[in-house]
Amino acid sequence: MVDLTALLDPATGGRMLPSPGGCDEEIGLFLYRGRVDEETIRSLQGKETGLRDHGELIKLRVVPYSELWRSTGDAKALSAIALYEMAKREGLLPQPTPSANL
Repeated sequence: MVDLTALLDPATGGRMLPSPGGCDEEIGLFLYRGRVDEETIRSLQGKETGLRDHGELIKLRVVPYSELWRSTGDAKALSAIALYEMAKREGLLPQPTPSANL
């Protein structure tokens, strides 16, 4: 697992602020690499999650990585994509290692 926010300039404190100036929330963004077979991925499509007693209903939508940036308005996902792509371009990511299937 790679902490993508740790790759930020030290002046940022190595953290991502979803709403700077609006609240003091900060989050870390991480990269995890693993292999999942297609059947498992298909079984996740449309899965409903979330805490219903808190009014949450989250419906999982599986999207190819190459299309993700156009298919979401989620700032966390877009920030993670940007950090990943820049770190990859600058050679800051460790090489993937062979891992067991999930």
